[in-house]
Amino acid sequence: MKSNIPMIGEDKLGLILGLLIIGLSISDIVMNKDSFSFIDLNYVNFTLMGLGMLAFKSLAAYIKAITIAISGAVEILLQFPFYAGILGMMKYSGLLVMISEKIVSFSTVNTFPVFTFLSAALVNFFVPSGGGQWAIQGPIIMDAAMILGLNPAKMVMVFAYGDQVSNMLQSFWALPLLAITGVSAKKILKFTIYFFCLAMLVFAIGIYFFSI
Repeated sequence: MKSNIPMIGEDKLGLILGLLIIGLSISDIVMNKDSFSFIDLNYVNFTLMGLGMLAFKSLAAYIKAITIAISGAVEILLQFPFYAGILGMMKYSGLLVMISEKIVSFSTVNTFPVFTFLSAALVNFFVPSGGGQWAIQGPIIMDAAMILGLNPAKMVMVFAYGDQVSNMLQSFWALPLLAITGVSAKKILKFTIYFFCLAMLVFAIGIYFFSI
């Protein structure tokens, strides 16, 4: 079977860029040899991109390989820049705090865990990051739990259930499988939506009766 990836050596732009990127990465280490605090996610991604270009040598081959690898997950990957913007707007505009405080205002000891579960599931559609979501919602949930006399540990789990159950519609867990099979994300949605609806019902009932 003939590969669609250009042959290594077809052009040397990838090799040149790869060497430049790795050189910059190494220079950061040399100039900051007393501390590695400069190493963050951006640094790691930058270095890995350079290593990838070095491995393929041809920039065209590198781009083609990435295109083939992510073909089944394009719909999901394109969403991430928008998620970052949505997170910023919800966090710094105070919208999420306002929504959360409104929920707390009409909640009772019995209903607050369920509302927390539902709100976590809802917010996860806009901010699909457990850590980022907890950084915004967590303090509000914990303060309300203390006021209502609820177990903080149980409320953390309630939040986690809500955050995770809506992942049935946010198919990040399926990315490796989609890449291997070539199936697009939208094709599995018609199956996972049933599990999502069932899980929402089961968890909401369970939380209402057993979270106190």
